[in-house]
Amino acid sequence: MPDTPHNHARWPYAGGQQPGCGFPTAQLVGLFCLATGRLVRFAVDSWKAHEIPLARLLVIWMEPGEIVLADRGFCGWGLLALLQRKGVDVVMRAHQARKLKGERMIWAKPQRRTQTWDKALWAELPEQLAVRIVRYRV
Repeated sequence: MPDTPHNHARWPYAGGQQPGCGFPTAQLVGLFCLATGRLVRFAVDSWKAHEIPLARLLVIWMEPGEIVLADRGFCGWGLLALLQRKGVDVVMRAHQARKLKGERMIWAKPQRRTQTWDKALWAELPEQLAVRIVRYRV
């Protein structure tokens, strides 16, 4: 984004940049319509923010029966649970660290929540999720 005093006050430089070199940087997560390519909604925060908490802000705009197509960076138990609770289907690659077995799995709720999750919201989510594993080779 432009290196204006207003932008710099709101959005700091990315890590490792010398003052006056570079541009203010933000983290942005967008919700796009796959039929039209239109940006429907977006959430924005500091470049230090993680994408999953920003994605959680977009769940309110999703309707039951819709399908979210996301990359493996969003493959976290909490976000999947939130989307399942809303009635939204999800298609995404599994995170590379996830160990997958079979065609269907029961994914247990992590015992510890991360700091980005509100305690009350985390408590509302189910103890497990049923997920389907689809494998393909390109």
